[in-house]
Amino acid sequence: MVIQSISEQNNPEKSRHLVGRSLARPFPATDFEDKTDEAPARRLRIVFIGLSAGAGVSTLASSFAEHLVKEDRRKPSKEGRRLITVLELSDDIKTARGSDYDRIGCDRRFAGRNFSSCHSIAASGRSVRNLINMDSGVNWLLRRPGETSEKLKSEDWLRLIGGVAGDVLICNIDGEFPCANEKLTRRILCDADSVIAVVDPLPSSMMAEPGRLELIKEAESSGIDVRYVINKMNPGVNKRELRSFLRIKNYSMIPYFDPAQIYTAEYNCCTLYAMPKLRETLRIEFTGFMT
Repeated sequence: MVIQSISEQNNPEKSRHLVGRSLARPFPATDFEDKTDEAPARRLRIVFIGLSAGAGVSTLASSFAEHLVKEDRRKPSKEGRRLITVLELSDDIKTARGSDYDRIGCDRRFAGRNFSSCHSIAASGRSVRNLINMDSGVNWLLRRPGETSEKLKSEDWLRLIGGVAGDVLICNIDGEFPCANEKLTRRILCDADSVIAVVDPLPSSMMAEPGRLELIKEAESSGIDVRYVINKMNPGVNKRELRSFLRIKNYSMIPYFDPAQIYTAEYNCCTLYAMPKLRETLRIEFTGFMT
């Protein structure tokens, strides 16, 4: 493994060691302009939220974004193509386990280009409407390593969600955020067009944060379209006990992928959807999210 010591893109005051890795680009960088001065129009808002930390929310949300890009590129003209935005809503505990920025290799993707930090801009009170970090057809609004969320108040998070550009906004809620603030969590879920509840079926994971399941159930009872996705599905899962605990009848299942594929994807700075052996399985499940 080659370790390179370089400064983080557009953050020269901080230097950190980065893994030397290749960059796989499954799609062209972008079909959209870098900036927009117009307020976002009515968009489809999809919230990915994990029943527990480490359920795989970030992995599925980023892959789903590239799935939408792929589907749009199948259309005969560019007129039907949408701006797909992934907005990371995460806490400092989640970041300590590894950032989404590093997971998809943004240091490589945006080498020589500006990467706008939506969290720092929102915390400073500046406008978030012009935030565009386009790569592989997706607008990646992720936290840069070293950023903390402590300066962001509830109104800042809501301003981000309501103000950033995107025809489809994928809100990626991971870690413990923002369930420490039940009022904010409830607002985010109930304002969504669709909620994708990602579940790690390991019993200890499902029981780790009981309040989160209750908030998801509350959103579901209010009429929000909630879809349960059992991630990391494997023969050891007792489906009867799983359904009984979650109080659900219908759910999607994504198998526990070969770890070698997951490691290969990250070393190549790409999402799981970019992996040919995994793409078809994910495509089938993702297609159901939009019906």
